[in-house]
Amino acid sequence: MCFFQNISLVLVSRFINSTEFTLIALSKELYVIIYILKRIVEKRKVSVDVMFCALAIMVLLCYWIMNGTGTFKGQLSSFRQLYLPFAFYMFGRLCDIHTTDYTDIMRYYVKVCVIAVTVGIVDMIFGVVFWSQLGLSEYAALKNNLDYMRDGMYRSFYTYDFLGLKLRRMASILVDPVILGQLFGIGFLFAFFSDGLFKKKAHKYLCSLYIFIGLILTFAKGGIIIAVFSSCILLGKVAKKKIVSYGLLFLGICVFVIFTLDSIEAGHSGSNHVNGLISGIESLFSYQLGRGIGGGGNLADLYGGFENNSVPGDESYVGTVMAQMGWIGLIMNLLFWCKFFKNVRNTYVGKDINIINTACVVLFLTSFINFTAISFNSCFIYIILGAAGVTLLKEERIQLIASNVGKNIMRGNHELL
Repeated sequence: MCFFQNISLVLVSRFINSTEFTLIALSKELYVIIYILKRIVEKRKVSVDVMFCALAIMVLLCYWIMNGTGTFKGQLSSFRQLYLPFAFYMFGRLCDIHTTDYTDIMRYYVKVCVIAVTVGIVDMIFGVVFWSQLGLSEYAALKNNLDYMRDGMYRSFYTYDFLGLKLRRMASILVDPVILGQLFGIGFLFAFFSDGLFKKKAHKYLCSLYIFIGLILTFAKGGIIIAVFSSCILLGKVAKKKIVSYGLLFLGICVFVIFTLDSIEAGHSGSNHVNGLISGIESLFSYQLGRGIGGGGNLADLYGGFENNSVPGDESYVGTVMAQMGWIGLIMNLLFWCKFFKNVRNTYVGKDINIINTACVVLFLTSFINFTAISFNSCFIYIILGAAGVTLLKEERIQLIASNVGKNIMRGNHELL
C-alpha cells in the first residue's frame, strides 16, 4: 500500500477533490493506528518499550496542543512526521511476524522494487509526456505543490549535485526520487545479502544489480549511503570478511566526507543538509523547549505560512526535532533510538534480521543530515521489521527456556528411574 499509494493518487487526481485526496493519503496512517489499538486491546498487557512509545506519542500530542505554531496544516504535517518512529515501532512489536515471514516479506519487497525500477525506466525515457498523461499536474494541485513544478514535472525530479550537471532522477511509483532511493537502498540489501530469496545465484546478482541501477538513477544520497555503508558492515558481520568490510567502510566514509565538503563549497544541496542540522542545534540553545510543533523543518517551511528560509532544521530530521521540541524532543528521540538499538543488537545472529538491524543503524545516522530519512513511505519497512525482530528474539528466548526446563525435567526423571 505504501509503495503504490502515490502513483494511485496521481492516476485518480483528475476525478477527486482535495478532501478526498487527503482522506486517501491518510488511510495508511489510520490503518496503523487502528491496528495498534486493536492489538493492545487483544493483548491487554504490553512491553515496557511499547508503553514508552505510547507515552512519547501522548507527550507529542500534549506538546502540540500547548505549543503549536504556524498554520494548522503545517502543525499537522509536522506532528505526523514526529510520531511515526514510535508508531512504527509499536506496530512492529505488536504484529505477528514469524521467522519464516521475514523471507516472504523480503521476497515480496524485492519484487515490488523490480516493478518500481521498470516503471522508473519508462518514467525516465518518456519524462514529461509520461507524467502529463498520468495527471501529475492535477496531483500537485491537490497537494498545493504547483509552485514546486517546472515544465510539467517536480523540480525534485532533477539534481545539480553531481559536477553541477542537470541530471534527471528516477521518480517511478513513489513520485519522489529521494524516498524511492531510500526504499531501493534496503531493497538492494535484501536482494544481495539474503540467502532465501532466489534459487539461483545468477538471479540473485542480476536482481541486485537491477535494483542498484535504479538506486543510482534516483541520485538519492540517503538511499545510496544506506546501501553502501550497510553493505560494508554486512560484509564483515554476515559474510565474515572483516578486513574487506573495514576497508570499504573507511573508503566510503572518505568519499562521503569529500563529496559533502565539495557540495558545501559549491553551494549544492549538501550545504542545505548540514545547515539544517546546524540551525537545529542553534535553535536548541535559543529555544530550550523548542519553537513549537510546526515551527521547524521542511514541512513547516512548505505548509507553515512562514517566510522563505525563516524556519530552522531544513533538510535534517534531527535538526527538525530540536527546532520544534528542544531538549524534550531530542532526549525523547535519543532514548527511543538507544532502546531500539539495544534491543536489535541482542537479536539472534540470523542474516535476514542482521540486514534490517544494520540498515536501521545507518538510517538513524543519515537522519542527522537527511530530513526525509523519517517519513511514512521512507522508513516504514526499516522500523517495523526491526521492531518485529525484537519480538522474535523474546519468543525464541521463551521457547529456549521452556526447552531447557523440559530437558532438565526429563533428565531428572531419567535419574530417578
